[in-house]
Amino acid sequence: MAKRIGRPPKDEASKKGEHLSIRMSSNLRRLLDDARHRPDGARSLSQEIELRLWQTFTAQKDMEERFGGADTARFLHTMANCIRKIETRAGGDHHWLDNRFVFDQVRIMLNVILDYFQPRGRHTMPRLWRLLDPALRKDFENMGRRQAITILAMLKIAADKDNMPAVLPPTDLKLAADELAPRIRGTPLVEYEAMAKRSDAALSRASSKRRIR
Repeated sequence: MAKRIGRPPKDEASKKGEHLSIRMSSNLRRLLDDARHRPDGARSLSQEIELRLWQTFTAQKDMEERFGGADTARFLHTMANCIRKIETRAGGDHHWLDNRFVFDQVRIMLNVILDYFQPRGRHTMPRLWRLLDPALRKDFENMGRRQAITILAMLKIAADKDNMPAVLPPTDLKLAADELAPRIRGTPLVEYEAMAKRSDAALSRASSKRRIR
């Protein structure tokens, strides 16, 4: 077989991208220019456009992964649409977190829907948790409330401090805190600290029992 003269052919991964000319509005061009300049280094305009086009194809999968799977993502998206419909029917001028009547209607809607989604079967703790020491098992029985108090406390902390608690990606937590923390009523930080002390005490008692045995 005759030896091929010249450079070896490039594989698909190493080929240059296809050339494409497009026209866009000046506003869109300005937004892309602003977006491509990042603290970790600027992307070229072509790279920014390509990245955002790729994101249109991967957005659904990314959302599903971000929200704990396809079922949870679709459920949350549907609930968001239902909340918006309630706000619209209430006049469209009241956000559900700002207006007590709209808030109560949203809470009723969520409770009713969750009742219809309730899985069949008995309310039985997973076997792994049933094997825990009773002092720790009680802690797990209140996991839902613990999670609620924890995230409320973390939102309060993130809104007031530069050190982000490691319960969410720092950027996500800070953005959520800036918007949501001022709306939180009550003192979740106080309850969180009390809850943490009870958990530490339960863990200490369980450890003492194991040492005695």
